[in-house]
Amino acid sequence: MSIILALDFGDTKLAAAIAHAGSQEWLGYERRLSPVNADVSTDLEIMRSLIHSLLQGEKPTAIGVSFGGPVDANTGTVRLSHHVPGWENIPLRQLLAEEYGVAVGVDNDANVAALGVGIGNVANLMNPQRFVLGGSVTKAGEGYWQVIRQVAQQTALPEINFEVVPAGLGDDALLWGAVALALDTVEASQGR
Repeated sequence: MSIILALDFGDTKLAAAIAHAGSQEWLGYERRLSPVNADVSTDLEIMRSLIHSLLQGEKPTAIGVSFGGPVDANTGTVRLSHHVPGWENIPLRQLLAEEYGVAVGVDNDANVAALGVGIGNVANLMNPQRFVLGGSVTKAGEGYWQVIRQVAQQTALPEINFEVVPAGLGDDALLWGAVALALDTVEASQGR
């Protein structure tokens, strides 16, 4: 069965996970906080150690990458990181494809999270009375949720009833989106 490797280069953390294609359960998951003085070399070294720990010598079928900054999704080139120096114009897709010998998809975290949230919340998309919010800011506490709900109710039409809830996948939305991106990359390379 094919193993998909999902990577998340976030602003304050690096995460990696593996899953079987079509599964919604991780076979393995690793996460590390980025050091305060991190640069591109540090990030890549930490990510390689996470990958090595997860794969244990196995080869993935494809790799999907979520990157916290502007990315040229056509080439898989990271344009820059707003948080970690040295990422300017780094050909991340090429680096990973050469190192692991598989198809690699790279996109920015907002696009990848949208893929992941879509996978995890298909039922919610069919219910217009619910707004699902994700991302690390949603962990800011109940005060955050109270303000969001209050502002949403104040700006909506009075006859509209809805609830605002956190995304079920939380921070994992980025990694699940990376899985979807990897699978899309494989299908595109096979002409599907």
